[in-house]
Amino acid sequence: MGLADADTAENGSDSKHIVITPVLCAVPNRNPGGPKLVGPIAGIHMEPGTTLHSIYGGAEAVEEHFCNYEVNPEYVERFKRAGMRLAAWGPQGELKAFELPTHRFFVAMLYQPQRAQRQPHPVTTAFVKAAAEFAEKQVPRLGPASASSQQRA
Repeated sequence: MGLADADTAENGSDSKHIVITPVLCAVPNRNPGGPKLVGPIAGIHMEPGTTLHSIYGGAEAVEEHFCNYEVNPEYVERFKRAGMRLAAWGPQGELKAFELPTHRFFVAMLYQPQRAQRQPHPVTTAFVKAAAEFAEKQVPRLGPASASSQQRA
């Protein structure tokens, strides 16, 4: 994106390019001092044609959140122009996930699959499957001849 001083609001820097900002929406019944965005959020919309859409097998999901920060909406178009695929949106139109289409499996999400009630989470399962397929292509299998030749070495 060409932003040499890009930073997150968490760091409290003087950067002109704060690409991660405090959550804008308020969550009812949150604990004082707790994360601004916590619990299940319904209406997460997966963009058709994205990795996430194919993982979920549809366009809508309910996902667990536990955070204080989100993507600064002022930078969403810059992310897109930089080649990131905008993959999921929250019910208020906020960016929830993006992907790098040039990478085998790169999905960045604001929500946290490890907090989901259904386990294993479909994103985790898809990641493990993609890693296994990659390993299968990259790592040669040791057949009987290879194994015996390694034993002699």
